[in-house]
Amino acid sequence: TVIAEDGSLYIKVNEAEKFMESFASSFIGSILPEPSDAAAIEQQKLALGPIRSALGDAGKKMEGKWLKVTQSELRSLASGTESGTDCYAAFARKLESDSGARNSLSASYLKYQFIKIEKKLEAEGSAQGYRVSIDQAKLKEFKDSVASNEAVKQLGTCGQDILTLGASDSMNDQSVDIWVDRFTHSITRIKYDKAENGNTTAVDLNLSYDVNVDVATPTETTDFKAVMPVLMPIGQ
Repeated sequence: TVIAEDGSLYIKVNEAEKFMESFASSFIGSILPEPSDAAAIEQQKLALGPIRSALGDAGKKMEGKWLKVTQSELRSLASGTESGTDCYAAFARKLESDSGARNSLSASYLKYQFIKIEKKLEAEGSAQGYRVSIDQAKLKEFKDSVASNEAVKQLGTCGQDILTLGASDSMNDQSVDIWVDRFTHSITRIKYDKAENGNTTAVDLNLSYDVNVDVATPTETTDFKAVMPVLMPIGQ
């Protein structure tokens, strides 16, 4: 994923057609009950054929290319509300300019430390590794305690729980591996793996600081508006 200076979002999916076909099966499975007999299976195949075909066509258009989504398209997808990047930027600006909001947020987390360290992992250089998870009870107390925080209110305009990345009860069985530098206390790596419904989500980020990075805007792109007519009817 790449975010350009103008706020456009570029996304590239490896084997996009295969991914969209897999998504079609997961999407259909999540909204419909399992067919009870052969006749019901055939009826479902016929009824849902257009959805599978539409998602497959979207995958073909994205194959080998970056999908470009502009800021206006992001707002359109969010039904006219601010995009997540807008809200996060407003949240960051408020924290930077309002020491009271910063101190209040810090004090609340110190009181309700909802991130649990499950165990230590092997160190990588000067960075110590930890497996962490979420304490749901403390997370709820933390959310309640910061509801009136002026910076957190900036996130509320999006209708998104960016502060805790949508953490909910469904995260009870999830954990994340992080590495923290002993000297700078900066997070140097984040690793996450989860298998669910035959699909695996894997994220492995290595982070560097105080390094100038030249991020090139992708050139081989497909505009979201070229894929949108295929995708939009599915969500309606």
